[in-house]
Amino acid sequence: MFLCRIDVFFTADEPQLCQWLQTLFFGICGLLLLLTLQQQLVQMPGTALLQGYGLFFILGLLAAIIANITGAGGGIVFLPAFLVLGLSSEEALATSFAIQCFGMTSGMLSWMKTRAESKIKHTAVDASQNISLRRLIAVISIGSIAGLWLCQYFSIPSPFHIHSLFSGFSLLLGLSLLLKSRFKSLENTTISVINFRGYCLVFVFAIIGGMLTNWLSIGIGELIALLLLLIGFSIRTSIFVAVCSSAFTVLAALPYYLDSSLVQWPIVLFAASGALIGGAIAGPLALRLNTDKIKQIFAIWILLSALLYWLLT
Repeated sequence: MFLCRIDVFFTADEPQLCQWLQTLFFGICGLLLLLTLQQQLVQMPGTALLQGYGLFFILGLLAAIIANITGAGGGIVFLPAFLVLGLSSEEALATSFAIQCFGMTSGMLSWMKTRAESKIKHTAVDASQNISLRRLIAVISIGSIAGLWLCQYFSIPSPFHIHSLFSGFSLLLGLSLLLKSRFKSLENTTISVINFRGYCLVFVFAIIGGMLTNWLSIGIGELIALLLLLIGFSIRTSIFVAVCSSAFTVLAALPYYLDSSLVQWPIVLFAASGALIGGAIAGPLALRLNTDKIKQIFAIWILLSALLYWLLT
């Protein structure tokens, strides 16, 4: 009954509603960024702010495109970059979450709009498929947020040092992405129904992914995308579900850090601006590119960056 009611609030098959949500989201984000800019200009001149943090716009743009095309969270780029720049682990996590709230949500809305337009133009889609994906995203998001909040509010520490955990997880992620590229299922053969055991399985993986996301600012998207591919979903549908789940998870993670001084708002100002744009173009771009090739290149990049990061730390 609960899952049925969720369908009312997740209408990814209506392009006009998706366009309205996207416009509303960009308006709210624009207002938040303007307020952040005003606060930062009080502390330093505009030229110093631009020179000191302007390059984070490019970092946010590239990270959001990669994150929303492949299903890998933006933290795979942000966390090592911030740690190398000298931020503490807590500051790097908090800042990464803040930026991803802009980029992953923008990507989710972009994917919703693109998929809705594509379905209306090219295929007659059974309503049961849409309902199944909505329920699946809801179950995954609930499990992920539960795992995340469990670690945050009950202070469950990472079993390993964050540097070692990040390097190890990145290596596993790179290998899993290479594995994903071997799955050649097409969008029109996507599984549209998942049984009760399937829901239980993804819920357990979502809890684990939420805990990893708390420690690394990535995890839920990668685990879910790989699991759905193994179950039988297509590559693009797996990425779509992973992006949506990641967006809800990082949005739930941010309030924990807002009362502290851990979020580096000058970095967020520029990186989030780039992430908004990157997320918005990721959905249409993903449907035009060869996803398998993207995943192979990205997997190799992750493996090399993880090895380099491990050597540096």
